[in-house]
Amino acid sequence: MKAVVKYSLIGVLVTMVVGGLLAAVIVTATLPNKQQVSSVEITIEDLDERQYVQVEQLSRYLQNHGCMPLGKPVETVSLHTMESLLREHPMLREAECYMTIGGKVCVRVSQRIPLLRVETADRLYIVDTDRRIMPVWSSVNTRVLRTTGAVDVALACGELADMAAWLRKDRYWREDIVGVNVVTPTDIVLLQRNGQRVRLGATEGYARKLAKLRTFDECEWTDSVHYKEIDLRYKGQVVGRKN
Repeated sequence: MKAVVKYSLIGVLVTMVVGGLLAAVIVTATLPNKQQVSSVEITIEDLDERQYVQVEQLSRYLQNHGCMPLGKPVETVSLHTMESLLREHPMLREAECYMTIGGKVCVRVSQRIPLLRVETADRLYIVDTDRRIMPVWSSVNTRVLRTTGAVDVALACGELADMAAWLRKDRYWREDIVGVNVVTPTDIVLLQRNGQRVRLGATEGYARKLAKLRTFDECEWTDSVHYKEIDLRYKGQVVGRKN
């Protein structure tokens, strides 16, 4: 009889302990998450290459748009909304946001890369390496190819941007060609650092045309600096017009 009572008491105790644990788990699961964002760390990944924005500016940008998560409950923070907002910033190319276990929000951004500066009679803007338009800010001091004349957005973001990207990668021309003047979409003039004009015509076949000019420049019997303009519009020919 004593053994039966003993085992009954043990069974009751086990039941009470298990029931208590289950109750604790249920209460814990139903309690709201009180953890708050402890800090926000913003990193500009390409800061050594260009500095168009600063960490303090991005903090104010998030604050002004109601997306600064510091001090907010972690379950109310939308990292996707933060990323979308940062990608809308005129100087940013990409943004990534994530949260650590300790409640710290980490923000990593990269800046846009200027490729072509366009100056027309009624507009001034920059085309970046993604072929998108970005504004001309005082902090954007990177030297890029300057384009003037009768150039529209489609031409600037298309054929001219492609040519500018090619010139930037070409070791021979990237320091020599400093400007582009669009007389018409099929009459484009390149401006060399020495002040010489290179009449390219249409952008079609620009690499082949400039290869002709390089051959012309490297000939021992000619000196292209005596010419005011070099015309590359004619197939198989380089036409020089003297000063």
